[in-house]
Amino acid sequence: MKLAILPELQQENNRKINRGLYVINVLLVLLVASTVMIGLTTYRNVHHAQNASLAGADGSVIGYATLMVPNWVIVPAKVGQDAKLVVNGRTELPASVVRTSPVNGIDFTLLRADGIPPELLLNGARMAEDETIFIADNGVEWTGRLKKADSDPFYTLRGDQQLAAGLPVTLASDHTALVGVTAAGATGPVVVTIEQLQQAFAELK
Repeated sequence: MKLAILPELQQENNRKINRGLYVINVLLVLLVASTVMIGLTTYRNVHHAQNASLAGADGSVIGYATLMVPNWVIVPAKVGQDAKLVVNGRTELPASVVRTSPVNGIDFTLLRADGIPPELLLNGARMAEDETIFIADNGVEWTGRLKKADSDPFYTLRGDQQLAAGLPVTLASDHTALVGVTAAGATGPVVVTIEQLQQAFAELK
């Protein structure tokens, strides 16, 4: 016994299948778009707006801290052994001091802290003078280029930006590429490059 499908019934079935496929395609497009937006938002929150800090035994903030792979903490200040790293605004991690060393007259302390969320760690990178850099200070973003006089060991910010010390300086094209750390110079904010820090702390190489 053979079953025959009428043309009208076949067309109706085709319309139902096409409508179902259209709904599935729309849902897939919305899902992909939502995933991309969530990813971009997370990336901005992690690499743009969140600043780590170092707190003393009494809970007072010593200053901002820059986090570098695999578990290094860089702070432009002298730090005691009882310091704690504060990430994500509230999570405290014990940090052990490796040593303090001057970099062209500015004291830097290198610490090690286990348990740092990997998405907060930055990779050391070299910077060319014509590259655009990025700095975030509690959500306030600054993008521009640095300048350096022949007699000055440090880069300075073009313009009149008054940024805090200890902030990571990354490439504007790659916010995970750490090219320096802000510090308080004799006449204002300066940027100490990764190369200068590596000369003082071989562990960062």
